[in-house]
This record gives sequence, C-alpha cells and structure tokens, in this order.
Amino acid sequence: MSTVPDVDFEKLIALVQTPANYVGAEKLAIWGGECAADQLLAQLHTWQMPNAAMPFCFWETIRAARFEKQTLPSDPADLERGRMFGAGGDLTLRRADDVFLWYFIGELDTARAAGFQTPSKNFFAPEAEPNARFLREESSALLWGDRKPNQARWFEDRVARAELVYPTDVPDAQKTWRMRLHYTTYSRAGQIEFVWYTKLEAEKVKEASNGKG
Repeated sequence: MSTVPDVDFEKLIALVQTPANYVGAEKLAIWGGECAADQLLAQLHTWQMPNAAMPFCFWETIRAARFEKQTLPSDPADLERGRMFGAGGDLTLRRADDVFLWYFIGELDTARAAGFQTPSKNFFAPEAEPNARFLREESSALLWGDRKPNQARWFEDRVARAELVYPTDVPDAQKTWRMRLHYTTYSRAGQIEFVWYTKLEAEKVKEASNGKG
C-alpha cells in the first residue's frame, strides 16, 4: 500500500492562481553575507538577536544540537550551525572555516531594525533580482520525540540515546505532547528557494478512540 499522500490538485491550482500568494520586495526582506567566526557574538549583539520577534534558536555544535529560546551560543568556536527564528524573520548561520555564512529572510521592519543592510547583499537589489516573485505557502512538521505523562524529557525510540531538548513547558503534564515546527516556503517554478521557520509549539497528542460513540 502506498504511503504517499494524495495530491489535492484543485487546492494546488487555486493556490498558484491567487495573486495574494505571491510576494516580492514589497513585503519580503532577503539578505545574506558572511561574518568572521571570532566576531559572531558581537555581530549578533549588533543585530539585537535573538529578540521578541525571533525568540526561537537552534544551535548545533560539535557535541550536540538543541532548540532553545532567547539564547546565544556559549562557545562560537564549537558552533557548526545556528538559527534564530520567529514571526519577524529567520536568520540562518553556517560555518565555513573561519567565517559564518548567513542569510536572513523575514519582515521588512525586522530587517531594518536589525541593520542587515550593511554590509551584506540584498536579494532584491537592482543588480540582483529586484522583480523576483515567490509563491508563499505555509506548512508545519512534527519534530522527533514525544513527552509522555509525567516524563521529564522528550524521548524518541528510534534515536533513544539522543538528548532531545525543546524550549517549552507542556501545559498539562498528564497528557502526551509532540513538538510542531511551523514554517513558510517561498518557491519559483516549482522549486523551493527559501524556508522561513516561524513558530515552535507543543501540541497535545490525540487520544486513541475507545470505540464508543
């Protein structure tokens, strides 16, 4: 039996044909550049990151990978990748030897407030792609692991030794919870070019039916 979900072609056609689903420089900021590894913390401080509009963080070091909230890497020398995201935007960092390559996608106001314009490259600059338009589509995915009633940690039996850490307290310790990541994709000609993580939240697992009713 196939596990591939059915494609709702009518929904897909309606999405593509709706002008409001296409965005460009009038609503979106896309900036990129690089930062010396030993200047990363100072640069994040200049950008005022993380902040209330981008509170969620993902830090991958040579020893661990964690989702956190409103934190900075404790030792940038060990950092391989990083991400700060939320409703205001998404800042991605990736180590390349002695520098971190980065790009930001998000709200125009967030970009201006953080000062991403200088020194960096603007995707929508006149010499780049000022007229680019992207099909915008919202989606979400469940992250690995669940937190069962009265457990102190998140657990996933497929990676039982992994230390799953998520930046949230479950609202009801008597229920089972999963963590859901919300994101928005921006694509052209059917190819996704940018992904903006927008929210991370705990989600209560639906209870199995008892056959009644």
